[in-house]
Amino acid sequence: MNFTLIERLLILSVFLFGSHCQGQPQRNSNASPQAFYKKRVQQYLLKDESIQDMFAISDSGITLYREVPVVNEKDTKGAKSTGVTKKTPPDKLKKEVEYHLPWKKLDIFKRLVIANPIETYEMYQQQKLPTGAMDVRRPRRFRVQTNNKLPLKGLRVALDPGHMAGSIDMAKKERKFVDITLKNGKRLSFFESKLAWYTCAVLADMLKAKGAEVRLTRKRFDMMALDSTYQQVFDNYKKQQKKAGKTIKDWQKWPTFFKKFRKADFIARADKINQFQPHLTMIVHYNVDGANAPWDKTTVQNHSMAFVSGSFMKNELSKPEHRFNFLRLLLTQDIEQSIDFSVEVLKAIKSKLQVPTLPTQNNQPFIDRACIATSQPGVYARNLSMARKVYGTLCFIEPLYQENAKEILKLAKNDYDYQGTKIPKRVVEVAEAYFEGIMAYLKK
Repeated sequence: MNFTLIERLLILSVFLFGSHCQGQPQRNSNASPQAFYKKRVQQYLLKDESIQDMFAISDSGITLYREVPVVNEKDTKGAKSTGVTKKTPPDKLKKEVEYHLPWKKLDIFKRLVIANPIETYEMYQQQKLPTGAMDVRRPRRFRVQTNNKLPLKGLRVALDPGHMAGSIDMAKKERKFVDITLKNGKRLSFFESKLAWYTCAVLADMLKAKGAEVRLTRKRFDMMALDSTYQQVFDNYKKQQKKAGKTIKDWQKWPTFFKKFRKADFIARADKINQFQPHLTMIVHYNVDGANAPWDKTTVQNHSMAFVSGSFMKNELSKPEHRFNFLRLLLTQDIEQSIDFSVEVLKAIKSKLQVPTLPTQNNQPFIDRACIATSQPGVYARNLSMARKVYGTLCFIEPLYQENAKEILKLAKNDYDYQGTKIPKRVVEVAEAYFEGIMAYLKK
């Protein structure tokens, strides 16, 4: 039987890299595939009803649609001599099938997308289906080697320290900082990028000491995942624009950063992680109290929470990558495994850091607006770029509120020596909690 190159690579990847993946959603034998996946869409993926016309789950299978401009036939007649097709304004669009997965191909496609989602995405983009009776084995989950001095040997963990600011000034442009003057007149300031990076650095050391292979998406706290600082990337961009006869004004700097570099940085982070093929990924952030905006004063509230993939909102099935990941999340158990992982991390945060998990009834405005609650308290499906782009089991963690009256004192105090650099001891404690959560999950 003849197989395409992509199909051969997919089969090979199962045997070479299968152990980093997880299983498939367990379907009730009495439920039809159509009913099962419709229920699953509602459970984890559909936040806004407006995206329902971008997919269909029918008697024939699962279909993803894309929007394309409507071509005005009258205008095309006058353009025949030049070969140019005049299109109607972009607000006039029609839907066409981007990918159709018939039920008879469901099982093999699921196994392929679990074994090698990178290659499966290529198949999706080419609108190809797996063919033939492929021998695809179910991947195995990593287990802790209890009788080994290096119990995590063979484990691959990706750590993504959120944001990219290398200074408080840059953090203010990124809007990820704390700068508060207390009632006693003392001014405290720090920024999330640095906290997140050192948390990951400390955690990486702990994991490596037990035999794990660890990859950080940022080499230094002041670097983007593009392996340059924001200023280096921006200066290079200005040179390119100058060669093109364009200039970048001061007022354009933030929009340029936000639209171009932030997007490029997300892509670089996800690519690094997915190429690494980790068993586990932690996307590390530090939160603020959403009900305390504009965050110019402390808060008495303090909660931890975690996010997993899902909860697609309006216009969030607008690109092929969005739609492929929607299909991947629908068919695999990535969401369930991520929930289980996140639960263990939240338990460790509660026991070690004494930070309670966000309760079901809360005053955080973005929860109702952007999230779907899972069956586990404090764990929410949310269509964050990194949560969607990263394949496999992940925990997008927010351990505490930085401007909490007690936390702000701990985070502003550089009272721990880490390889010659003074950092907050609280950051080390957070890393220790994450390590405990990882170990608890792996031992389940």
